Amino acid sequence: MNIRPLGSLLIPLLLLVVISLLAPPQSASAGALEDGLAAYRRADYTAAFRLLLPLAEAGNHHAQFRVAEMLYNGFGQPKNIPEAFKWVQLSAGRGNGSALRRLASMYEPGSGLPQNPEEAKSLYVRAFEKLKLEVQYGDDQAEYDLARLYEFGDGVARSTKDALVWFARSAERGNLLAQNNLAWKYANGSTVPKVEANAFYWYSRAAALGSKTAQAAVDKLRANGCTLTFEEAETLYTYRKGAEEGEVVSQYNLGWMFDTGREGIRNEAEAVVWYRKAAEKGYTLAQLNLGNMFAAGRGTAKNESDAVYWYRQAAEAGNAAAQCNLASMYAAGRGVKKDESRALFWYKRAAEQDNVFAQSTLGWMYSNGSGTAVNQGEAFKWYTKAAEKGDIAASFNLAWMYDNGVGVAKSDELAFSWYLKAAEKGNAAAQGNLGMMYANGRGTPKKSLDALKWLQKAADQGDVVALVNLGWFYDQEDIGLKDPVKAFAAYRKGAELGNQIAQANLGNMYAAGIGVAKDEKAALLWLQKAAEQGNAAAQNNLGNMYANGRGCEKSDATAMDWYKKAAAQGNPQAAANLAGMAGVKEE
Repeated sequence: MNIRPLGSLLIPLLLLVVISLLAPPQSASAGALEDGLAAYRRADYTAAFRLLLPLAEAGNHHAQFRVAEMLYNGFGQPKNIPEAFKWVQLSAGRGNGSALRRLASMYEPGSGLPQNPEEAKSLYVRAFEKLKLEVQYGDDQAEYDLARLYEFGDGVARSTKDALVWFARSAERGNLLAQNNLAWKYANGSTVPKVEANAFYWYSRAAALGSKTAQAAVDKLRANGCTLTFEEAETLYTYRKGAEEGEVVSQYNLGWMFDTGREGIRNEAEAVVWYRKAAEKGYTLAQLNLGNMFAAGRGTAKNESDAVYWYRQAAEAGNAAAQCNLASMYAAGRGVKKDESRALFWYKRAAEQDNVFAQSTLGWMYSNGSGTAVNQGEAFKWYTKAAEKGDIAASFNLAWMYDNGVGVAKSDELAFSWYLKAAEKGNAAAQGNLGMMYANGRGTPKKSLDALKWLQKAADQGDVVALVNLGWFYDQEDIGLKDPVKAFAAYRKGAELGNQIAQANLGNMYAAGIGVAKDEKAALLWLQKAAEQGNAAAQNNLGNMYANGRGCEKSDATAMDWYKKAAAQGNPQAAANLAGMAGVKEE
């Protein structure tokens, strides 16, 4: 755009002020014109014709053109080509660009009027020049007609791209013809990609203006399975428009809608397309999400190397979530050579940005010596930071450190406090440990019912340690809640989950007939399972079963084998049993 010197702007501005001061009040005809044009836009052609005809007869070229259009197309009036020709000539004679385009088309074959190709060509050129000026004032009709010139190459080089731009501008101003035209293009993939959401959006807008054709198209889309709401379609259209114009935020937003939208919107392959466009421009959120798509194989073939590449781009730009994801790839050796020290590096970068997941994970790495030497002090520091932000895992781990005096002075009270925070958020391990603190009166007064409540919550989540402790709880005489049947049920669940203590206790209950009918074969089975996992008490009791032929054929040799294994682990009963059997043999 050429910018004139400031001085040349002063005189016109002053003239405008003077003119506005001298101008008479708005005439009634101006109001009638607005009303007539409004009726025309909403397809109320009967009212539009009634309001605009007197203005057309008075010489208003805007009214003359609309009257001509209604007569030419049979909108609200019987179709009358000669009468339409009269009005469009009058409007064109006054320099109306849209009228010039319509007059040119009427000189072409098919209008029912004498043909004049040369005159048509000349009129199209004049129409183009006029419309270029008129669109500067936001005239939706001029925008529509300019789009038509570009679409067919009349008076200007054909350009489907420019046609689409002007159709969209006209449609956005409420031009019914432009809205229907755009909708049809998107519905059929004509000069634009086929996009159902865009078609639905424009047909819906046109239908809201009273277009029966548009309403029928909306109904057809619905019948064919379109479930979009108008708001969803509008959002998709807006994002796509910006995305196709190269706006990086719109590209990301469009990708995000296709990635996370409900059924009927979600399209993971499309999400990858738009995330990539934004990612290639350096938009870190798009880089992060594109990495996620490659890592999971969503919308594209799974490619962990590509995931690492995009995570790294975002991580190096400072995105904390990408730093976490890159760290996890290094930790697991996914898409990159396993390197726990690099994992530690990236988790620390994210943790220093207050990323709670990174802080919690960093605590675990320091506590377990992953990628670094064990440093319980550092573990405590990072667990504390994450726990204070509400991280459940960090709250549990911090409680455990206070519980066991690791990395910090032992404190039953603080252990109880942090177990409680994690337990209330549903952490099963914390619920189980909290239950045992209530059971033993550690960090809180001893409360059996509260112990039972929290152990049961953890057990209901399948926490195997809690199941064992719940079984133990129901097995105690002094608590006052002894219930062998419930103890058996808890041990049974824990045993089926593979816990050797539960298996050993379950075997003992079957052997003694406590909480269940006595079944020595079942006892032998569960003792065997626990013994094979190295449980010394189970190994000794299994030796007893074989020594006495309970649930099996008597076998001193097998009994001695199990006694030896238990005795080697320091089990005194097994050592005594082994000595007794050896003495018998010597005799």
